[in-house]
Amino acid sequence: MLCRKSVAELTAAEKAELVQAFLDLKDPAKSPSRIPAAATAVSAAGGTPNRYDDYVWLHNTVGFGAHRGPAFGPWHREFLHQLEYDLQVVSGNHHLTIPYWDWITARSSADAGWPFTNDLLGGFGNAGPGPTTGYVTSGPFADPTTWRMNIRRGGDSDLTLKRSNGIPAAGDLPSRAEALRAFGIAVPNGQTWPDVYDGAPWNDTSAPTNAQVLASFRKFLERVLHDGVHVWIGGGWELNPQGQPGDGGHMTYPSVSVNDPAFWLHHCNVDRLWSIWQRKLGAASEFQPQAGGAANSGHNGGDTMINLGTAAWFAAPVFSTPNANEDHHAVGYWFHSDLPEVSLDTPSVSFGSVPELLTTFHPVQFTVRTCRQVRFELTGVTGAGFSAPAGQGIVTVEHDDHAETVTASVFAQFQANGPIGVPQAGTASVRAFIVDDDGYDAANPGDEYTLGSWVVDLSATPVARPRAAVSLVLDRSGSMWANAGTAGSRYDLLKESLAVIRDVMRPIDGVGVVTFDDLTAVLDGITEMGPAPTTPGSGREVLDSAIASPELEPRGLTGIGQGMIEGAAVLDAERTDPATPYEQFALCVLTDGNQNQSPGVTDAPVLAAIAPYADQVYAIGLGSPGGVSDAVLTLISRYMLITGDMTAAERRFRLTKYFIQILAGVTDTAIVVDPQGDLAIGSEHTVPFLLGELDHQVDVIVLSPLAPLLEVVLVAPDGATIDGSSGLATVEYQENLDDVLYRLTLPVDPRIMAVGEWKAMIGLPRDAIKKLRGREDLQARLAQLRASGTVPYSMIVQSYSDVHLDAEIKPSLAIAGDKFELRATLTMFGQPFTGRARVLARVTDPGGVETLVALRGAGDGSFGGAFATAKPGVYSVRFTATGGDRRTVQFQREELRTAVAYRAEIPKSDGQPEDDKRPDRGDPDKQKERAEQRRKEAEEMGKHEDRGGPVVRRGPVVPSADEPGLLSRPEAEPMEPHDHGQAEEHDEHGHEHHDHDSMFFQPWRLGADGEVHEVPLDEMTRDTSSFVDGRDPGIGTGGVQPAPHDHDGGGHEH
Repeated sequence: MLCRKSVAELTAAEKAELVQAFLDLKDPAKSPSRIPAAATAVSAAGGTPNRYDDYVWLHNTVGFGAHRGPAFGPWHREFLHQLEYDLQVVSGNHHLTIPYWDWITARSSADAGWPFTNDLLGGFGNAGPGPTTGYVTSGPFADPTTWRMNIRRGGDSDLTLKRSNGIPAAGDLPSRAEALRAFGIAVPNGQTWPDVYDGAPWNDTSAPTNAQVLASFRKFLERVLHDGVHVWIGGGWELNPQGQPGDGGHMTYPSVSVNDPAFWLHHCNVDRLWSIWQRKLGAASEFQPQAGGAANSGHNGGDTMINLGTAAWFAAPVFSTPNANEDHHAVGYWFHSDLPEVSLDTPSVSFGSVPELLTTFHPVQFTVRTCRQVRFELTGVTGAGFSAPAGQGIVTVEHDDHAETVTASVFAQFQANGPIGVPQAGTASVRAFIVDDDGYDAANPGDEYTLGSWVVDLSATPVARPRAAVSLVLDRSGSMWANAGTAGSRYDLLKESLAVIRDVMRPIDGVGVVTFDDLTAVLDGITEMGPAPTTPGSGREVLDSAIASPELEPRGLTGIGQGMIEGAAVLDAERTDPATPYEQFALCVLTDGNQNQSPGVTDAPVLAAIAPYADQVYAIGLGSPGGVSDAVLTLISRYMLITGDMTAAERRFRLTKYFIQILAGVTDTAIVVDPQGDLAIGSEHTVPFLLGELDHQVDVIVLSPLAPLLEVVLVAPDGATIDGSSGLATVEYQENLDDVLYRLTLPVDPRIMAVGEWKAMIGLPRDAIKKLRGREDLQARLAQLRASGTVPYSMIVQSYSDVHLDAEIKPSLAIAGDKFELRATLTMFGQPFTGRARVLARVTDPGGVETLVALRGAGDGSFGGAFATAKPGVYSVRFTATGGDRRTVQFQREELRTAVAYRAEIPKSDGQPEDDKRPDRGDPDKQKERAEQRRKEAEEMGKHEDRGGPVVRRGPVVPSADEPGLLSRPEAEPMEPHDHGQAEEHDEHGHEHHDHDSMFFQPWRLGADGEVHEVPLDEMTRDTSSFVDGRDPGIGTGGVQPAPHDHDGGGHEH
């Protein structure tokens, strides 16, 4: 969309580009002539033909074919259009436009939008005296070697651009009162205004009467608003060095006025004023006279206009008739001052089913065509639960050079606090408006002008928050006795994780537990968790029982497939129960070994059993790649997380965090942040995290083997503190053996700011150890504290929200040296997020070295990048997303994924599981004996596990040009020129001939008496300080006064 804007809006770069384009059109090497007759004229004058002088010649020879008649407006409109296209071509910028000089507001060098500066048009003429009087001596067009006057008036040999001697008086420029009179906005009582485009006499080569000028917009525009500016720039009757009246500068004479680039900025404003008048008049602004009218040839609506009938002369398709130029939008451009076109895209907005507690936002959307800023205001919202989002304020949209339209989104809010299942209805009232700097539409300049108002229907239905049932399928094979570092064995780590799951699972969700080795055991079917603390018959009790159950103790072989069948059966029993309260079902499988029992994970019985839950199967590999059935579990799970070696202290919390992340995904909860650290006695750590308007219920979980020793306090964005004794109904606080939990419903209190940066203050007081005196169950953990002097912790913040980050690594299994494709997707309200966002992937290699990869957005909510592996082992990738939408709604999200690089080849399977046909399979004593033997073997095996060599990778990976990677913006595609159709050839003759070379512009002005009058050129530079509204009340009060040098519109006496 091409937008012509005011000089006041031009940037320095835009001015420089425009100036250079003009100079390049004057350069024969860059812009050769297209018009043979023009080339001949330029050559005869000693110049070299060029494209710019084609335009000087066109205007020089058109005479009254474009002046003093109805074609004045459309001819110059097409003249501007053609020159603008050539400027675009020579500059290589298809969005370059001619700016307009609004001489009603920019009347002196102190005004914004003044064009006579050294970086644009240059200054006025040399005051003399001497032969260089009137020469422009500053700016880009002062040098005759680059801006040579090749087409000149007879007898004029000057090659330098000439303008008025010094800056003329501002009062001699057309005034705002004259523009308001032309538009019919301010008309004295009993007087007329030009409410038709033109009228008889159609061809006013002789001076018309006052009444005729006031009755015709074209005559008023040309004589009152147009002519005087030409003479103001070019100069009137300054004295030459001999004391005689001088000729004035180039702009004074139509035949050579195009030599001055000021011509285009002036005529662009004249064209703009015509467009404003057309807008004010509507259908009544039709061009007159139509085809077959009484005007001279070229001036009737269907005529081909003079000098515009030869298509070969122009690079762009030609709008050659007046009728074709009536609508400047159809010609292909807009003005900044045009009224925007706004259309409503969403007459009704449905929020759909909104889970209880959630506050969601949906947009009322508009399509806007505009060259100026448009503002939208949500003026009112009705209906239970519906409201205006806090902080939205006025929504603004701006013109986009690269798009025909822009989209405006005004958001309404719905909070699902009403009756469950009962539809809610409401309305949103929206107003679109502009700030009218000109004051041609609003009452005064700077006032608001309303473009339109709309009432949009809103609907939403509160529904219960979806409940989730999770079946935990847990490995109890003998290798679970293997060493897991400071936590003890893998079995110990699993029990710690189950304790945290017990603490943090939502009361409304359900859990079931299945264990497996070469046998399986269903410890419990799906049971609702219930509120804390643990009560009989609750899911919390199920997990407590599992932790203490001998059925969880390690033993036997690894029959993952049969465990998954039993886990799916647990879900089946609940899913097929008509009374089930659950809508989501998930299977979470944990194993620390390769399957060695039938059926295999990918065998038909297993695939059939898990088919109803195919997109909700998750896997955790507790161990190193190649040893946790990763080759097969990756195939059937939504994703698999592999811990790698767990003996390192910093990996103590990895298993628990994996469980929490999977549970978050199952329950539509998003991970906000997930840091960890070590606290020395007497120290305190501050962990910041960001919450936005779309975070509704938030869990802050601090994991630690000595959680009761920690003091955890939350600090809201406004500095308000929340601790375990806050007493707020919106704050749940738990202090457990392995974790501290805050569960917040936002806002926690109307007086406490919810949106912004929160802080968790995690401290280890010096006297904290006194709290655990007498706790025999914690003595081993306290001994570790005494040995190390620190307490490890990991903090997880998760949010029930409308913003979600999903991530994946493709492939998740590769050969060392291959690349991982890193992919992420952001959604808001279930739709792709297209606002501003920064998505990073923090890749930790098997040696613990972290590399940061910035993912590139595709504009549709998806992001991508790549990472090249170097050594075999587990790669942990933490995806982080921060950003906000157009309403500055902020968010912060994290997701953890793992991938494996193998040393030589990717395992095709874990071997073929075989049935256990040992004769002692059913003997409990033999099974216990075998379990103890395998425990000892596993402990020994754990000491010698292949942990993979460290891989040191220094610096970020920078993607090559042909792959996704670092953030960048795509180059905009160039706009193709608009095809206006083939111009029609027309006979250039048959119009009235005049001595155009000696013709000059004759200004008319609006006097204090409300009438218009010719102004003698020798009065153009008089002191006007005593004039009324810049006009001399003594001029022409008795009617139109002829100018003393006007001879039928052509020439003047010397």
